[in-house]
This record gives sequence, C-alpha cells and structure tokens, in this order.
Amino acid sequence: MKIGIMTRYDPASKAGLERYLLDLLLAFSNKCTQHEFLVYTPDIDELSSACRIHGVKNIRLVRVRGGMLWRDIGIFLAE
Repeated sequence: MKIGIMTRYDPASKAGLERYLLDLLLAFSNKCTQHEFLVYTPDIDELSSACRIHGVKNIRLVRVRGGMLWRDIGIFLAE
C-alpha cells in the first residue's frame, strides 16, 4: 500500500507538528516494511538527510511546487 503525507520540515525545530510527524513516519516505516510512504514536501533536502541518518528505505520524497500555496496546488505540480 502507498501512504501519502504532506509536510514541511525544519531541522532547527526540535518540537512541533512537523517534527512529531517525522518521528511517527520514521517509526512506522521501520515497522511496516511492506508499505511505501510518499512524503510531499517543498523542503526535500532537509528531509532526505533526516531519512538517510535513520536508514529508512521505504520513504520516497516528492518535491512539490506552488510557493505559498504548496499545500493547495503543490500535489498537482509534484515532480
């Protein structure tokens, strides 16, 4: 099954909804190896380094465009 998540990640932030979502995603991806997680984000570089540190294999990062409306129209403009 493919599971899609839209988020923005700031590595300087140690708390907040995005950080909590990333921790949940990393925990789920380690337990559910048969599923693929698609993470739609404008900040692909920060998330890719965080996933590489944790050794996650089944998370695919997708860069979205759209500027300030990235959550509204970014999913349609995803690479």
